[in-house]
Amino acid sequence: MIDDRQIVFQVFADTNGAFSVDRIIADPLLNSEFIQQCRARGASTAIVDLNLRLLNLRKAGLLKGLPRPVRTSFKNNESYRHASEIAVRYLEKRDSTTLDLIICDPVFALEFDRIAFDIAPGFSSLEYRWAALNLRKARSLRPELLSRVARPTSVALGSLDGLRVDDVPGQQGLYIFYGLTETLYVGEGSNLRKRIGKHLEHSDNKNLARWFWENGFNNVHLELQILCDGTTTKVRRALEAELISSRRNRSRVGHRWGWRKTEEQFPRWFTTSTKNNLAHMPKNSTACLPIHSRDNRTIKKHLVLQVFHPVNGYHLATQFLMCSGYASI
Repeated sequence: MIDDRQIVFQVFADTNGAFSVDRIIADPLLNSEFIQQCRARGASTAIVDLNLRLLNLRKAGLLKGLPRPVRTSFKNNESYRHASEIAVRYLEKRDSTTLDLIICDPVFALEFDRIAFDIAPGFSSLEYRWAALNLRKARSLRPELLSRVARPTSVALGSLDGLRVDDVPGQQGLYIFYGLTETLYVGEGSNLRKRIGKHLEHSDNKNLARWFWENGFNNVHLELQILCDGTTTKVRRALEAELISSRRNRSRVGHRWGWRKTEEQFPRWFTTSTKNNLAHMPKNSTACLPIHSRDNRTIKKHLVLQVFHPVNGYHLATQFLMCSGYASI
């Protein structure tokens, strides 16, 4: 009996380099033909599994030596690229899934297409999906690590036009206002109903208030992430900072740092007391600490980072995840 992986390999090899793996999976017509060919050769595995096996063959380097596929590209994807990003991020957050599974699973893929179409109508399923894959290649879909620890209890996405404030939950959580081509605002609140109502009446953020005044609520979408009741204000604000950084918010400034591997590479405001606290933390733990200046004045903001390997006192291998509203003094 032929293994399904062998069938997948043979079917792809028969294309003779006409299309790439991503194109065969993301293109509904090509994928339908690919699945039919696999079925004709005896493959009985579910569609999502056949697509994942093709993807894994490439990741494992088992398709090397086959003819180089024709490159696929679409011009002027700015009109729908942001819609694809919103759809991917929403499904990833709601279902704790990945882009690979979204593209490979026909059920997820159809929902992804619907969401992207609702935000930016007029484009094909292939264009939406290809934009998402290109965003990942450009490292614009990096994982939001802190939200994997403090997961939302529910996530909702819908058009702002016609929204009734009374329908917004009165629980704590995070919210994101999306325009057609950009993220307008990321925020958090202990009561989302009151917070959203304030923005829609007259936002206390001047940039957002002006944008609403000039453009109205048409073509604006709102994402709500409901957090569990026990989530602290510090964690909520840290999650907000992560979203500000990853969603490239235009109305607020997020700060990110790269890898810091020695004491000398720490920022100037990273004091001895903070490093002492980190030195006693277990490996792979996450910290949410106040930022102190050299004269021990505390900035009322919090640094969120992950300790990978504390050794020899202050010399820590640490990844800075985010900084909630950092400002120098």
